[in-house]
Amino acid sequence: MNSYANWLIEKYARSGILIDANILLILAVGKKDTTSIPRFCRGKHCFEAKDYQLVCDFVRSFRRIMTLPNIVTEVDNLLGNRKDHEAFCGSMVQVLDLAEEKYLETKVVVKAQCFAYLGLTDSAIAYAALTGQCPVFSSDATLCKYLNDNLVPALNFWHLKSPDLRFEV
Repeated sequence: MNSYANWLIEKYARSGILIDANILLILAVGKKDTTSIPRFCRGKHCFEAKDYQLVCDFVRSFRRIMTLPNIVTEVDNLLGNRKDHEAFCGSMVQVLDLAEEKYLETKVVVKAQCFAYLGLTDSAIAYAALTGQCPVFSSDATLCKYLNDNLVPALNFWHLKSPDLRFEV
């Protein structure tokens, strides 16, 4: 693990971390079958089966794992396009049993300055992180940069995977 990831663990291990949709997706799919992870490719980067262990090792370092209904809905929608949706939903339930879900009213989130730029789910994440002072673990570079620019600790999964990449804090 890189020094920024270690710093996040040292500072926030007791308070917890908010995980984004792609991270929750890796946990849910990987819990059932790590070889299925690459099938859920989104964007220009694709996850690999070995990413499950990396995500687990990092997330396991935190006492609390937090998520939002918006994030869970996004993951459910991604799983809904697969014929084996039922199997992965079962593993998602197991992962969610370990998470603390925070609710934010949509009418509050859409009034946030970042809504037009980030969209609903990422704005909810930003709002929760900014108001709850918790770090975020995501694979979304735009979200991580926005959070870091606003002095919220956010770790981009791709930086964890490639420790030689530089970080903005």
